[in-house]
Amino acid sequence: MFIVEVLRRYNMRRNVKTTVIAALIVTGANAFTMVSATTVESHTDGKSIGLNLWGEKRHYTDDLTVNVSGLGVNGTKYHNNVTGIYALDGTQVAIDKNVTVTVKNPAPAESGAKRRPDLAHYYMSGIYAGYGGLTNDGNNDDTRITVKGNAKVDVVGVGLQANKDGYIRILGGADIKTYPLDTSDTYSALSEEGFVYVNTGMDGLHPGTNDVKMYGNIGFLDKNYGIDKNPHNHGSEISLGLTTSNSKLVGGVLNEFDESNNNPYHGGLRLYLQNGATWRNEWLGAERVYPTQGRPNNANYLYTGSRVEHFIGGKDINSQGIIQAVDPRPITINNYAGHAAIDYEKGAPATAQGKGKVVINHADKGSSVTMRSSADALKGYANIDNPRGTLQQLANKLTYTGFTKGERNLNVNIQVDSGLISPAYSTKLGTGSFTVDGKPSITDQAVVTARESEVVSGAKSALVSSVMQMRADTNDLQRRLGDVRLNSNKHGVWGKYIGGKSKITDSAYVNQTYNMAQVGYDILRGDWTIGGALLYGTSNSDYALGSGSGKTAGLALYGAKQYNDGRYLDVIGKVSRLKNDFTVRNSLGTSLSGDYHNTGTSLSVEYGKRIKKDNGFYIDPNAELTLSRLSGVNFDARTNTGSTVHINSDAVNSVIGRIGVGIGKESKNSNLFLKATLAHEFSGKMKATYSMTGEPTTGSEVNLKDTWLDLELGGSWSVRPNTYIYGTFTKNFGAIVDNSYRIDAGIRHNF
Repeated sequence: MFIVEVLRRYNMRRNVKTTVIAALIVTGANAFTMVSATTVESHTDGKSIGLNLWGEKRHYTDDLTVNVSGLGVNGTKYHNNVTGIYALDGTQVAIDKNVTVTVKNPAPAESGAKRRPDLAHYYMSGIYAGYGGLTNDGNNDDTRITVKGNAKVDVVGVGLQANKDGYIRILGGADIKTYPLDTSDTYSALSEEGFVYVNTGMDGLHPGTNDVKMYGNIGFLDKNYGIDKNPHNHGSEISLGLTTSNSKLVGGVLNEFDESNNNPYHGGLRLYLQNGATWRNEWLGAERVYPTQGRPNNANYLYTGSRVEHFIGGKDINSQGIIQAVDPRPITINNYAGHAAIDYEKGAPATAQGKGKVVINHADKGSSVTMRSSADALKGYANIDNPRGTLQQLANKLTYTGFTKGERNLNVNIQVDSGLISPAYSTKLGTGSFTVDGKPSITDQAVVTARESEVVSGAKSALVSSVMQMRADTNDLQRRLGDVRLNSNKHGVWGKYIGGKSKITDSAYVNQTYNMAQVGYDILRGDWTIGGALLYGTSNSDYALGSGSGKTAGLALYGAKQYNDGRYLDVIGKVSRLKNDFTVRNSLGTSLSGDYHNTGTSLSVEYGKRIKKDNGFYIDPNAELTLSRLSGVNFDARTNTGSTVHINSDAVNSVIGRIGVGIGKESKNSNLFLKATLAHEFSGKMKATYSMTGEPTTGSEVNLKDTWLDLELGGSWSVRPNTYIYGTFTKNFGAIVDNSYRIDAGIRHNF
């Protein structure tokens, strides 16, 4: 009887006929049903639902996978329900780990005058939660689906749909993929007096740090017509936490409550867009049309532009989110906080004059907007020969209505690239730099500055990475061989690992990690240890906007002499071949990729004396001079738009002097030491030029002349009569090229 009642109630919903499928799971239990790892399959040529849950309680203790395929349209049936998880009437679903839902539907439910376009989205969802609370079936609990892990939904239809008093909470990350349809409107997340929270906690107010990818529009629909009207007891809410550089939302935002000017609960989208996360504002697929059942002032509900109730950007400009303005219709933000950039890329309809406007009705104190575009994108109504006028044309796309009501909270930065390698012009406007109608005003008193283009800055950083890569291979005697005092035989073989991290943020931006392996052989000739070594290493570099990788292969010849009175002399000459690949980009999406080779040569001489004290302690004053040269390069790099940038970099000459003192303690089989060294780079200039068709040649320079302090901690330990291990940890302070850490670890065997 229970199954019969379920089918009867299901047939009442939306007047849809029901077919029982093999994957339908029905339970009448009042308590949670515990379910371990589960895969649910439902495949038909009509209606197909993976999990069909009515007033049930399910607790999945492991991953849940739901695979569904069906046909929304089959013969004369235009609204077959093809859905992954369908939860109604106070159903409670708890998923402790991850959920994966795939819904294939080659003939989705259709819109059209006779096919009820206002209902099409009900019949195709990845995850649906609705009909909670008081309904025609009685007073139920809210319908809740809670996923503690990540959600991956690939669906023809709506990704996450919360109807009346339905809650969908994804506490981890999400990858929601929908497909634009010509036949009906679809959404990655949709609310009709329901709640969808993704990476924002149980209450939608606490953004996490997971990757969130939403491909599809966001919708808030006012079901105030036809059967089963929503009671309007509360707002419709969707909260998305896009807080990582990998996170993105692609789609427009339809809020029928705002469109009709009837949003008493201020429901809508709460969007956290931070740390380089992007929102590409572009409506995907068919737009919503008039409901066939009719309602007053139908036209007032149609999409006229994206509307966001709460926008929370980064805590500062360095952690701002990015809005990519594509749709020509305006973006309206009712409440704005934090920091964000708005990009107008070449070819986007939003770049046209008078299009792509952004309206901010209220801004929190200390918030800012950075508007970015290029002269090429604004061509036709802006002339870069007049930078101030061009900046004003871009600024005209913003309206701060809060200013007209007495607010003075929003700062505005305007930036226009004059070309790919040509300078960018920018200005900063304070909270009072608006006209009476809330438009940013770039007066003659506003300071307009020119700076290096982001592409040139990125390419320059890629060139600097080779200098850093070569520096990573520098070594003194202790780093290379450990305590050669423990060398008791004529022949020695050794191998060592070099790994570390370094960065530069002054005049270039590189954050580099490197790993290298070195092997060597030497022979004892009198007081001299003479030998050679081979080196191979890799590096990975992050730039302000881009990344790169490098390889190094080298050969070294060295000689180390030990004097009876504790003095020592170490000489090493090296030659290496370096290769670097890079891809850098600007904020507007143009990337530049290239690869080049350098040859590096160096000669280093170190001299010191170990002055022994009582109980094995010693003092080790020392000095070192390193001469090196990194060859220049000439190469072409390509953009993703097909242009070529020719890069010519001069050779980099370096002279680094070091003077320091070490203290240590030695025994017959070991040595421990701490060494402090003051270092100075006497040269180290890197110059380069960049040229391309249609733009003047431009140049860059990085000056690495500097003084800093190195601290080195290390030691050697004999593990067998003829074998010892050694290692050092090095960090510098006050350097332009900041060596966050470096580890040398090796083993040597004598015979």
